Amino acid sequence: MNILVRVDSSTQIGSGHVMRCLTLADILQKKGICVEFICRELQGNLISFISQKGYRVHILKKNNTIQQGNASYLKHALWLEVSMEQDAKETCEIISQSNKEFNLLIVDHYALDINWEKQIKKHVKKIMVIDDLADRNHLCDILLDQNFYKNQESRYDNKVPFNCKKFLGPNYVLLREEFYKLSPSSSRLKVERIILFFGGTDPTNETIKAINAFLSLVKSEVRVDVIVGTTNANKKEIEELCYAQDNIEYHCQVSNIAELMSRADLAVGAGGTAIYERCYVGLPTIVVTIANNQEAIVRDLHDEGHIYYLGKKEEVSESDLARAMLYFISNEQIRNKLSNSAKSLLSNNKKYVAKLIAEIIEQGCNQ
Repeated sequence: MNILVRVDSSTQIGSGHVMRCLTLADILQKKGICVEFICRELQGNLISFISQKGYRVHILKKNNTIQQGNASYLKHALWLEVSMEQDAKETCEIISQSNKEFNLLIVDHYALDINWEKQIKKHVKKIMVIDDLADRNHLCDILLDQNFYKNQESRYDNKVPFNCKKFLGPNYVLLREEFYKLSPSSSRLKVERIILFFGGTDPTNETIKAINAFLSLVKSEVRVDVIVGTTNANKKEIEELCYAQDNIEYHCQVSNIAELMSRADLAVGAGGTAIYERCYVGLPTIVVTIANNQEAIVRDLHDEGHIYYLGKKEEVSESDLARAMLYFISNEQIRNKLSNSAKSLLSNNKKYVAKLIAEIIEQGCNQ
């Protein structure tokens, strides 16, 4: 069985889409399924990273002249950097020229919708869409939205075919195997370790803001793990600042993030998939949103008591971050309440993800 994944990463898109597709690919590969990727050569891409993981990547060349294309009706159209029509054409050419028959194509891209999928459908029997926004129509057989929304059951009404299998909510979050090998922490008596992570790219350098906020507390007894991705443009500055402190450790593109999260007592970071990773291990989290598409999810999670939402990046100052950190450092009861609520969010994750994988395999085999 062969599966193709169409996904991009860039300084604008970030790394989250690729990382969750890699997690899914790893799960499928262990089932004996061949997975290949199609990615456009955008600035800040993770093509070499995917290749280093052992996956074949079909490269769509970067277009030096960004086309408006579908910009008039898709909010994230410019993330594609070519028209949707051109992207569909180039993707179809790759499929046609391949010496393999692909049973399923998985697409994870905010700039692609039903019009792109109609073109691809001529070349593959089944399509799976991974989405978070529910802001456009899809022609797909499987839809995965692993995010928490109060209205998650109705968000895709009239946006996907009636017979599309929908997998909705955090219990379907794609977690790497390293998370399942760990036991979530039961209690956090005091804060001895904090983790700071604002995604792979962190274009507005919220990481530095958070480090400076922590340093203002003068908590030399508390250790901090700072995590950045290889595409972070400020990683050198961050590394130098970390190395200047005895109690701050710098990590770049880690492969043991589950271990780092499990030994921490408090986290400060952005939205995205990392929220659910922190929830799975019961790590109390202060969240600052760094993208508009994170806000609705984070607000709903905050309202239900699963995380603590501090605000949008442009509205949160170093002093705001410092006060929030000090508040949670000083309140064991509040931390444990947040930890227990966070863990409950993904209480059936492993069982639900197994259902999703079974459906993917069934759809791929049912041609």
